[in-house]
Amino acid sequence: MENLLFVIFVFIIIYLAYLFTVIMRPEKLKKFVNAKEVTLLKGRHKLDMKKIDVKSLANTIAISNSFIISFTIYMALLVDNMILQLLIGFLVMIPLILIVYHIIGRHYKKKEVKKNV
Repeated sequence: MENLLFVIFVFIIIYLAYLFTVIMRPEKLKKFVNAKEVTLLKGRHKLDMKKIDVKSLANTIAISNSFIISFTIYMALLVDNMILQLLIGFLVMIPLILIVYHIIGRHYKKKEVKKNV
């Protein structure tokens, strides 16, 4: 139970950090279009950033990154051995990043297509 509370706390802290450092600052939001996450989405899913609300995308990425990190921490905390925690962390985080960003890319591609229609 205390692990779950810790993970929720971590989720909130990471999201709030993203919110205050990127989403709420217009100058950082403009630079966000060139971030690694957005570059990955643009390249893989051929997203046109002119048709996508950058603030909405930044918020979605902030929530997803918070989830990825929090879930990875939760899975790692299930084991007591430090080396196994690191191994589980890597084994959980990499597929989770690929799956979550694939879902985000498909979601925004559908939004982009709907705007064209």
